[in-house]
Amino acid sequence: MGPLSDDEYRTFFTLLHRFCEEELDQAEQFSVPTRFGDVYAHFSRDPLGPADAYTPLGDTKFWNPSGGPAREPGRPRL
Repeated sequence: MGPLSDDEYRTFFTLLHRFCEEELDQAEQFSVPTRFGDVYAHFSRDPLGPADAYTPLGDTKFWNPSGGPAREPGRPRL
């Protein structure tokens, strides 16, 4: 299968955003089996630790909720 392409990352973040907007109530936990062992994902409306430890989707090159081209990480929003 290999690593995700840029388009696959964009699709992933778009669907993740939609999941969080439309489906997430309080919290969800998932265990994802991988060839390296399980990965545990926790989604909630409250951070597990300091909120500034999380990378906002807007700080990635793969996310732009308006549908236009995403900005490069570290560049200011217009």
